[in-house]
Amino acid sequence: MRRLFFITLFLLAAAAAASAQFADGGTLKRAGGKIKLDGRKLTAEEQALLLSDIGGIDYNDAWNRAASRRRVGNTLTIAGSSAIVLGTATTVVGALTSAIGAVAGATGGALVGSIGGEEAAKDLANEGAEAGAKAGDPIIAAGVITAGVGIAALATGIPLLVGGCKRLNHIVAGANQARGSELSLGPAPGGFGLTYRF
Repeated sequence: MRRLFFITLFLLAAAAAASAQFADGGTLKRAGGKIKLDGRKLTAEEQALLLSDIGGIDYNDAWNRAASRRRVGNTLTIAGSSAIVLGTATTVVGALTSAIGAVAGATGGALVGSIGGEEAAKDLANEGAEAGAKAGDPIIAAGVITAGVGIAALATGIPLLVGGCKRLNHIVAGANQARGSELSLGPAPGGFGLTYRF
């Protein structure tokens, strides 16, 4: 009878220790550069512990590299898109400046030239229009260069963003596939103990 009492007591103590170390087997999902377990973002320690043993392989370095690529790709994509919008707007402003400059130059040249006669008015109007039209050239050039830099940043950022996201998704899918029913004794999210994953 004593032996049965001690076995029962041991099993109850083991169950209490296991409940303290319980790690549920919910579905893992990626949320940016973090992992969510059933809608709750894992802490950095929980995520590192999870990534340290997926099918016997440590994926922490692979995760960090993929998350870094994703961040750089995201930054380049946002900056590139902004530069394209800014460059396009600058080019439009330059074109409007040239158009307004041509009209103003032609009008001013015609007014000044009218003093010297019809032929002088035509010549000065043409010269004024050409000079006014060139007023927007530096603005147009700056806009085109800015848009070109934006296109280059976007063309670099999108593959980095997509590749990083694919790698992160692949790691999470592998972790979901590797997670199954498992009873282990060792490091657990709450310390050291018996962990049952299902």
